[in-house]
Amino acid sequence: MIAFDGHKLETPLAVRAMDETGMLLRDAKGRPKARRRDIDGKTVLGVIIRPEFLDGLLQSHATR
Repeated sequence: MIAFDGHKLETPLAVRAMDETGMLLRDAKGRPKARRRDIDGKTVLGVIIRPEFLDGLLQSHATR
């Protein structure tokens, strides 16, 4: 979610687009899975992207 802000993308709009295109992992009730994590001392909320959409992303971050 923080990455969207850095690229001047509105987080709710980006999450909605990912949800509508089937990119988000869903829970047993059919809702997008969300998780809270502590990042740099702040609790942030994020969604879980389905693994098949991460292949290229993981490779590009490994080379940084």
